[in-house]
Amino acid sequence: MKNPRVSAQGLAEGFYQGLSEIHAAHVLLLQDSSTFTLSKYSSKHADFGRTSAGQKGRGFHLHPTLAVDAEQEDLYGLAHLHWWTRSTRQPSQKEDPIEQKESYRWLASPLRARQRIPASVKTTMVADRESDIYELFERLPPQGVEVLLRAAQDRKLAFAQGERLFHWISEQPLQGKVDLILPAIPGKRQARQAKLQLRFGRLSILPPGRLQPQSQPIDLYFVEALESAESVPAKEQPVHWRLLTTHCVQDLQQAQVCLRWYRQRWQIEQLFRTLKKQGLRLESSQLESRESFEKLTVLAVGVSVRTLQLVQAREGSQLRVGQVFSVKEVEVLRVLSTTLEGRTKQQQNPHQGSSLAWAAWIIARLGGWKGHARERKAGPITMFHGLQRFEQLSEGFQLAQQQKDLCIP
Repeated sequence: MKNPRVSAQGLAEGFYQGLSEIHAAHVLLLQDSSTFTLSKYSSKHADFGRTSAGQKGRGFHLHPTLAVDAEQEDLYGLAHLHWWTRSTRQPSQKEDPIEQKESYRWLASPLRARQRIPASVKTTMVADRESDIYELFERLPPQGVEVLLRAAQDRKLAFAQGERLFHWISEQPLQGKVDLILPAIPGKRQARQAKLQLRFGRLSILPPGRLQPQSQPIDLYFVEALESAESVPAKEQPVHWRLLTTHCVQDLQQAQVCLRWYRQRWQIEQLFRTLKKQGLRLESSQLESRESFEKLTVLAVGVSVRTLQLVQAREGSQLRVGQVFSVKEVEVLRVLSTTLEGRTKQQQNPHQGSSLAWAAWIIARLGGWKGHARERKAGPITMFHGLQRFEQLSEGFQLAQQQKDLCIP
């Protein structure tokens, strides 16, 4: 962590390398932000910056972008990582150019991720309400990134004087009902099959006053999904998504596709959960140097992404083992596989040796999973522990090879 020749940015670049080999037709670029407040704060953390206005806590802010297959929903990996600390200077004003604001990350991150993915691959940025910024609709599509986000701003409409977005959408006729399986978000939402009422169509929004008169109205499509009371668990609010997109939405099938894409945001929620209290406990680190902490953060994000890829692979991911593990690591996995399999068919790895699911079975076994059919499938924590064990064994394997005396415990 203290090596001056190793930078956090250099470490992050190592995680982007596999993106150039993506051959999918369409990739979703999921982005979101989260704040990490150091639980062991002391005066030595003064250079970390405040985590929010009015608080004494110190920490940093993290904004990852994940690349996910739009059709298969496989997580390809980390596409971009932005981190920053908040200074005590005067915050930016509404009239300032977006390039001078913290919110510029919502525009810059998908563009940088786009540069790492082959030009033949279609990309769509997917994000929650904080990303509802006019410049995204204005600037991303001309540079090869479509937009799908959840509306936060009750914008003025170009075709109806005095009309606002939210009220106008609510006045449109219902155009269908669908069932959508929603994964659980701990502390926020129970897993369930939600019964949704849909409205969708085309509209045109006016630019905010700060961008007039240089910006023009933009034509978009909307999808509103409102959950029926019959599928809402007790003490929860119904799901209510108002989505805006640059994709064409003219029928129920296209509306459902947008909902399915937006649902993939849960993957980035899982990433933050793995980084925080439920996994790596990054906020509990006792590192005092900001530079060292940034390096640790990048490595932690890389481990968390790999953990999520392995959890996905339990169900049969389309990813190959070589897309997540290096050639040397695959060699170690093959050696370990023979030591972890039993004699009976039920005790053997059921997956093909070229698949990521095959590697996930091995890592889960290293993490303490027994492999029995009636046993609960390995979760993120088990996979994380398995990866820790694998890293130790892999390092020993490499050292043994250098000494021409292979010895795997």
